[in-house]
Amino acid sequence: MFLVSTAALVLFLLAMNVFLLNQLRLVRRQTREWNLQVQEMQRAMNEYRTNSLPLMLRVSTELHRFADTHPDFAPVMARYRQQTSPPPAVAKPAGSLAPAAPPPRAAAPPPRTAAPAPKTPPPKK
Repeated sequence: MFLVSTAALVLFLLAMNVFLLNQLRLVRRQTREWNLQVQEMQRAMNEYRTNSLPLMLRVSTELHRFADTHPDFAPVMARYRQQTSPPPAVAKPAGSLAPAAPPPRAAAPPPRTAAPAPKTPPPKK
């Protein structure tokens, strides 16, 4: 009986080793894929910061200038006017996987106050 139990334990441990080895391979493969995706996302973010963001800021600036010189366009710009400023540049190591800090949020609108309850007429006598 002892021999059978020992043989079963050895087979179980071998099976566990094979399973864990396959899991290790899977995790390594997924890590490589994720690192490639992170590098692609970093490349896209850098492209956005260097190409798209300056272009959008320039268009916004030109629209504001146009609205300042053409009063008939001012109501349109007043509807969409917002503060636009480039996010602060943050130097990070090239191999860093940490996500970039989110851009600063606009000021929150003032909290709503509850409307006063309607006044009820006094009871009639």
